[in-house]
Formats: sequence, C-alpha cells, structure tokens
Amino acid sequence: MNMLQIKDLIAGYEMEEKWVAAVDHVSLNIKKDDFIGLAGESGCGKSTLAFSIMGLLKKPGRIKSGSILFRGEELTKMSDEKLRNIRWRDISMVFQSAMNSLNPIMRIGDQIVDSIRAHKIVSMEEAHERAEELLKLVNISPDRVNGYPHQLSGGMKQRVMMAMALSLNPSLIIMDEPTTALDVVVQRMIIEEIEEIREKLGFSILFITHDLSLLVEISKRIAIMYAGEIVEIANSQELYLNPLHPYTQGLMNSFPTLVGPLRRSNGIPGRPPDLSQPIEGCRFYDRCAKKMNICKIRHPVLNSVGNNHKVACWIHSGDEDE
Repeated sequence: MNMLQIKDLIAGYEMEEKWVAAVDHVSLNIKKDDFIGLAGESGCGKSTLAFSIMGLLKKPGRIKSGSILFRGEELTKMSDEKLRNIRWRDISMVFQSAMNSLNPIMRIGDQIVDSIRAHKIVSMEEAHERAEELLKLVNISPDRVNGYPHQLSGGMKQRVMMAMALSLNPSLIIMDEPTTALDVVVQRMIIEEIEEIREKLGFSILFITHDLSLLVEISKRIAIMYAGEIVEIANSQELYLNPLHPYTQGLMNSFPTLVGPLRRSNGIPGRPPDLSQPIEGCRFYDRCAKKMNICKIRHPVLNSVGNNHKVACWIHSGDEDE
C-alpha cells in the first residue's frame, strides 16, 4: 500500500501574468520503508515538488491541480491547521543548506526543543532530554545542546537538521539536497548515517539531489525529473545498468567512473526550455542527440517498458517511424 500517492500534480508560480509550471503532471508513489531518489538539474522542479508535499509552497507559488494523498487523506485540500499537525509528526523535511537553516543566535538544543514543542505538548525538561537523545542518534555529543551553530562544522550542522527532522518520529522524511556544499568524505559519512538510522527507525525517504551517482548507491528506486516532468523511473540498479531516456543517459555520462579506463565525461549541451511558454513536443527535444520528427510535435507520456521501469520517450514507444 502506498503511504504517499502523488497523482497528476501541477504546481508552479504566477510570474507577471505568466504561469510557470515547475511541476507538470507529476505522479509518484512512496511506500512504507521506501527510499526513493529524485534527480535532475537545478531548476527542474524537485524542490517545488517537495514544498508542495509539505504544504509550504507560498505565493507566487501554488498548487494548480492534482492530488497528494498521505495515508488516504488529501493534503492539497487540508486546512493550514491540519497540515501543521501532519508536518514533523508524520512528514518532515531536511531543507537545503543547513548553513542557513539554523538560527545563528540560538543554541542548538533550544532550536530542537522549539521544533518539538511546536508540534507536541511536552514539558521543557522532556523536550530537552529528547534533544540530547536526537543528537546522540546522529552521532553528535549531547553536550552540543548548549552550543551555537557557528561552533559546528558543516557536517555537524547537517546532522542537527536531521535530528530536528527526526524529532517526532515521522513516517516520511523529505531530504532536499542534504549533502550539498559538504566535501565527499563528510557526504559519505552522513549518507551512511542516514541509511543506518532509517533501517533502525523504519521511516521512508524521498531524497532529492542533482547527484545521480549518489542515488544509484543509496536508493531503492530513482525518478529522473526534467523541466517539471518525471521522464524516467526505475529500480536503482536497473536505471544504472539500463538508462533509457537520453536525458538520463546524459546525466550518467556526466560523472566519472571510479574503475576502469579513463574517459572524457560529457555534459548535456544546451539549456532547459522556458516553462512559461507552451511546449508541444518533448521538452528535451532541442538538447537530444537521438531526436526524431515525432519528438517535436507530440509530447511523450510515461509508459512501462519492463518490470518496474517507466520512461517518457518516443524511442521506446514503438512509434519511431512517425
């Protein structure tokens, strides 16, 4: 059974009388104990999707249509008060850039305590004890509850954000670029800790990043997002061994291999389309080396091409001669 079910979601921004669909007809399911990666270039709509799920999309952003069901309840039609009760208790989020997410003039412990007491009726003493437990859980000394953000390294700040997200034992945690700006060694440590904690507590994760190589290692399934749409989704190993969409293939070719002969890594030429303008065909058309006539005039839809593998590409639709 799906814990979270996103169906045909359209969300975006009203910009000077133009509608920019940052999330365009996106459908995605997350099950209990799932670990889904969401990858794509900056600006493809990943964070807008996350904020839509959390009910945090503020003007000029809004959800235009579609459905977000959490355990059978429609989130898009909930009141602010009811949404607030779900946030952190059931669904929490680790925001981008821990460096800027923590209040620089508040002690670490006070910030965790505030996040707990904002959503749960507990005493200061209980909340403080919980803050210490959470710091231990993310491998930070409990003594740090009295420290300030400037006294922590980047990796420790990121762990504090994880601790806050875990404070009320949610069922789903959305992690939006949680390892950005950290060096590769610290990234590895934090990723290992995330997986260890997930296995221990049993929550699901939607892990958002532009680093596809990272997702291949840690996630169960990967969804590839381009220009507001999901263009491919498959189990991680299947996607790694058999990427079908030209955009996914381009992302794969953009990072170097760790073993084998050296090869030149190639980026993806061109730039994403202007989402404020109508697009008839495939949104990747202008950048695609494998484009066909049909790609310019007809929009591909996400279709199954194998076991748990879907792709939105005319190459794999059987209509290549059109």
